[in-house]
Amino acid sequence: MFPIILQIFNLPDLPERQREKVLMLLYLAIDSFSDAERTDPQLIHDCFDSTYNEWINLFIFVLQTPSKLHIGTKKYILKVNIELN
Repeated sequence: MFPIILQIFNLPDLPERQREKVLMLLYLAIDSFSDAERTDPQLIHDCFDSTYNEWINLFIFVLQTPSKLHIGTKKYILKVNIELN
């Protein structure tokens, strides 16, 4: 599922508001299985395996942009990072 969400997020013509919704979907997906991390770490690894580094690099890139750019996107990225930690 995460590779598909990443593909959608990376669509060049996707408006900023839609990117925020894609990140909200990512957040909700992570939230739905985050409790499994304690009981089944392999599940978490399998879900992110192919795209984990891409997501993290994307998050870092967006967070390093000037503070007034992509405010909504940054809000969801921070929300996702809290779930991941």
